[in-house]
Amino acid sequence: MFGLRAASGWPNAPQICRRCGPLCWRLLTNRAACTAEQVIELVEWYRARWEIEVFFNVLKHGCRVESLQLASLEKVERALTLFMVVSWRIARLIRLGRTCPDLPASLMFDPDEIRAAHVLAWPLVLALLGAISAWAGGANVGRPALRPTFGGALAIALTAGIGAIFGTVV
Repeated sequence: MFGLRAASGWPNAPQICRRCGPLCWRLLTNRAACTAEQVIELVEWYRARWEIEVFFNVLKHGCRVESLQLASLEKVERALTLFMVVSWRIARLIRLGRTCPDLPASLMFDPDEIRAAHVLAWPLVLALLGAISAWAGGANVGRPALRPTFGGALAIALTAGIGAIFGTVV
């Protein structure tokens, strides 16, 4: 028979968010923790376990590894290797975003990754502008949203290509 024990408290940790107060936690466990050091160790075990849960949640739902239909074990291993790195970085960003929301992106991303994110964001912005314009004019949203997206993405790609030819960043 397992004995059930409870621990609760108001840790002196950073707030979860700016709107919320300190986190009140309650932990149910079958482990005995009689001293403050044992309670802290127990909380650290569960905190580490929660980090693992977040990692696998990102891997399963964010990267959708369960929906991969790869034909060989080698392809599955390659895909999982890539997705596990991506999941680790996303889980780390989630944790840092919650605990230190004002950190600059340059701590986690190199300049090329930041530039790539900016370039990838522009087609979405162009699609949104096209859709809003079509909606405001009472037209069908689909086609007007696609036209500036592809045209704008082509213009951005050409500009970047010309910049690369002449050795300058545009």
